[in-house]
This record gives sequence, structure tokens and C-alpha cells, in this order.
Amino acid sequence: MRFLPVIVLLGAQVAIGSSALMARVALDNGMSPLSLAGWRLLIAALIVLAARGARSVFRKQAKPSDTDGAEPMTAAEYARLTLAGIGLAVHFLAWFASLTFIPVARSTLLVTTSPIWSGLAGALWLKQRPGPGFIGGLGLACVGAWGVTLFGRPRPAAMAGASEGIGDATMPVGDALALVGAVALAAYFLLVDGVQKRHGTERTVAITYTAAAATLWAAIPLLMEPAQIRPVNPPAWLAVLGMALLPQLIGHTSLNWCLLHFKVGVVGVAMLLEPVVAGILAFFLLAEPVTAGQGAAAIVLLFGVALTLRSGDKAGT
Repeated sequence: MRFLPVIVLLGAQVAIGSSALMARVALDNGMSPLSLAGWRLLIAALIVLAARGARSVFRKQAKPSDTDGAEPMTAAEYARLTLAGIGLAVHFLAWFASLTFIPVARSTLLVTTSPIWSGLAGALWLKQRPGPGFIGGLGLACVGAWGVTLFGRPRPAAMAGASEGIGDATMPVGDALALVGAVALAAYFLLVDGVQKRHGTERTVAITYTAAAATLWAAIPLLMEPAQIRPVNPPAWLAVLGMALLPQLIGHTSLNWCLLHFKVGVVGVAMLLEPVVAGILAFFLLAEPVTAGQGAAAIVLLFGVALTLRSGDKAGT
């Protein structure tokens, strides 16, 4: 097992783990799930496209007769990445919407069930047969992730982002939205997996992030009033920018790169670290307590993720 891919994969979880806290800040400052997802992906897509454009200009200036050497992408591959981008848009929209119905910890736990769906789908459609190490690690990781939330003390309403809409009656709605987000993310990884091996991470995310942003911004003018579209205050703007730079550009782009080194299911299982990272950040930034039960469950989760990483040889092998 190579150490650099493991370090990148774990580092991506740290970046992505901050997403729920920043989303909570943005939603509490008046943003809707649709506008929040739209701004996050738009900013990320513009940065990736600008970076690719600048690199292309510098390359042509250095060697005017050379092309970038990129392998032509087929129409089917463009279509596949466009569908992946739509899946990414659905993932963020459903997840952010779930945060308006259920607390952050519950939503984060449910949305990180994507490895269950990606692992099963990878076995069925990509012929990535999981071995005993993967299955055992997935089971331990799921138990640990469940325990991280189960043994947590009730979150104060202000920290949980609870509103008048959050209650027992709305829990099923929030749970369903979070699970939709998990399935959509699993579909995203499955769709980009094969294409990325041929065309690289940068080109892949340039297309998928752009398609995701376009999908959301096509819906925003139809579903929202103009005054509701942009962030209304500095905290909301900071949250949006932070989400675009840290969880999206660093976190999700790193996960895409990790698909070149791990199977889809392994990358998905590593995402079960997100509730742990979110809990640690909440402990330091929001002064939320960490119980002994959560600590024990986190150890089980970490052991399960380590087991799946050990079983995760080079992707596609």
C-alpha cells in the first residue's frame, strides 16, 4: 500500500469534515440549500476552469507548437461526466436540505452511508469484488459511525441548527434527504471512476463541477426570488467561500484523485471518517462535548477504515 494516496485520502476527510459546520453557518444566516449548493459549486468550478485556462496559456507560450497532449474525450465520456455532475448537484442539494430538518450529526452520519451504496454498486457493475478485509472493515466502520452519533449528548438547539421545523414529525423527511444525498454521491464516484483513469483528475473535476453548478443555477432563478439568491451578510459569504475552497476544491478533488489509487468502495468507506472529523471540529469550535461512548465508537470506526485501506489495492485490480 502506498503511503501518499493514504495521506491524501485521510487529508481529504479532514477538509470535507469541515463542510457540515460551514453549511450550518450559511443556513443559519439565511441561505437556502439550493443557493448554498449553487454558490459552492459555481465558485469551485470557476477556480478550476481559470486554473486550467492559465496553465494552457503558459504551456502554449513556452512551446507554441505543442498541444497539451490530452487524449480526446468521447461524447459518451462527456455524457457520463455530465451525469456525474448532476449527481453531485443532487448530493449537495439533498444534504443541505436535510440540515434544515435534522441535526448536523444525524445528517452527516446518514450522508456518509455512501460507501454502502458505492461498494455494492461497484461489485455489481464494475466487477470490483470485495474481499473479506473490505467487508469486515466496512462493517466495523458502519458500527463505529453509528456509535459516534448514538452516544453523543443532545446538541443545544443553536448548535444543532434546530428550528421550529425540526422535530419528530420531520425526522423522516430529513433522513430521506440525507440518504438521497448519499446515493447521489455514490453514483457520482461510480460515474467518474472509469473516465478519470483516462483523462486525469483536473479535467474530470472541471467538467463535473461545471455540470453540477450549471444544473443548480438553471434551477435557482426558477425557484427563488432574486433577493434570496446571494448571501446576505459576511458570515454567509465566508461560509460559502470556505466551502468552495476547503471541502470542495481540496476535499472532493482529492477524493477524485484517490480513485486512481483505490477502488470506489474503499474511497467511500474512508468517508465514514467525516462524522469523527466534524465532531472534533465541533468540540474545538463550538465547545460541543465528546462523550466516552463517542470516543470508543471513533476508535472502532478508525480501525474499520484502516482495515478497508489495507484491503484496497490499486483501483481496478
